[in-house]
Amino acid sequence: MHDIVHDFVQSLTKDECLITDADFDSVVKGLGEKVRHLTLTFWLQSGESLPLLPSNAYDNFKNLRSLSWFGSFSGKIDSNFILQLKCLRTLNLSHCGLSEVPKEIGELIHLRHVDLSENYGLKILPDSICELYNLYILNLHDCWSLEKLPDNMGKLISLKHLYVGVCDKLEYLPKGILRLKKLKRIDECVVVCGEDEDRAALQVGDLRVLNLEGSLTINLKGNVNDERELEKAQLWHMKKLFHLRITFEDVFYKQTKSTIEILNALRPHENLESLDISYHSGTTCPNWMMSLHNLRIIYLYGWSECKFLPPLGKLPYLEKLTLVRMKKVEKIGGEFLGIVDSDETSLTSSSSTSFFPELKQLEISNMSGLEEWEVGVEGWNKEDSEISIMPCLSSLQINFCRGIKTVPDFLCKTPLQDLVIRGCPMLSERCKQDSGEEWPKISHIPNIKISK
Repeated sequence: MHDIVHDFVQSLTKDECLITDADFDSVVKGLGEKVRHLTLTFWLQSGESLPLLPSNAYDNFKNLRSLSWFGSFSGKIDSNFILQLKCLRTLNLSHCGLSEVPKEIGELIHLRHVDLSENYGLKILPDSICELYNLYILNLHDCWSLEKLPDNMGKLISLKHLYVGVCDKLEYLPKGILRLKKLKRIDECVVVCGEDEDRAALQVGDLRVLNLEGSLTINLKGNVNDERELEKAQLWHMKKLFHLRITFEDVFYKQTKSTIEILNALRPHENLESLDISYHSGTTCPNWMMSLHNLRIIYLYGWSECKFLPPLGKLPYLEKLTLVRMKKVEKIGGEFLGIVDSDETSLTSSSSTSFFPELKQLEISNMSGLEEWEVGVEGWNKEDSEISIMPCLSSLQINFCRGIKTVPDFLCKTPLQDLVIRGCPMLSERCKQDSGEEWPKISHIPNIKISK
């Protein structure tokens, strides 16, 4: 905001809005009764705590509608202070060093927005927070030590947004969340697999009850021991879900052979635009992947058993593709373009076909088994072929693929602007300017960075 505009707005709101870095004692004594929105920006020294003041010292805080504290304190909030905030609508205590939330917060029934994110020592929330029946948004993102949410979360009947991403110790989401009919956004769903797990925990079959929007991460945990449970899992009905991440890092198996059964069950709606699948242990991609024609971004990480890349070349709107740690892939060929039978591998130069028609960014990293990358189409040639492969590609990265020796011939016909080759000793040697065997394929690229 321009300084003049900022000063003008501040002059209009000077009696209602206060931003100060004064010490807490001074704020208590000087806070005007007309102030409705208070932002504190001071930091307490290590070990220092808020001064203990009589409850009547907080009288002017009772008029506040929003309180934001961009600083730190000893990790606890005075209960008497909390009790004076009963008209509060917004409470922002992000990154304040909180280790405990007083149970009195449940009396602030007008709260709409509570931000407790980045309080790394916060382990639990008081059950009383479930009394905030007007709460729209609860932000607990980056609370690394948070171990559980209250089981009575279903009482938060107005809740629309719940943020629990990067809460690494959170073992599950309580099943009471299923009663929240207005809930539209959970940034990360920690979902338990297995009938022998805690019945209070949200399970994979419960996903069919939720109707979420925007972005969602599904973090699966536990033992998959009953495939019938997977039949209950559904994402297809979430028509406004555009970004989906599924990670299997903490999943174990008893009856199912791999994560492919789970993936096949978690078919998203065809409106999906971004897909991220990590730690998949199947040999193939999910059976719905190629039907997601609106996909623009794909990120695949740690597919441990897959020997061939998914046939992504015919996705019409794919713009960005990242492939990382697919260690058993030794060759990239026609299957990657989406060529699935012998007739397609022998396309002639008279054919007019496009593969990866909108792809702009491609990254291939840490593919320890990768040795070859071929065109994959017998009818393709440099001079007159109408077979188009990656005609919009502008950025290509090949990182730490130590066995790869060549790049495909079709790169010479792409509008590449940026090429990075890093940690690929054989390919780096063959791409030396002027003298390398691969140099004619990449000589047209204006920005090339090669390092061994």
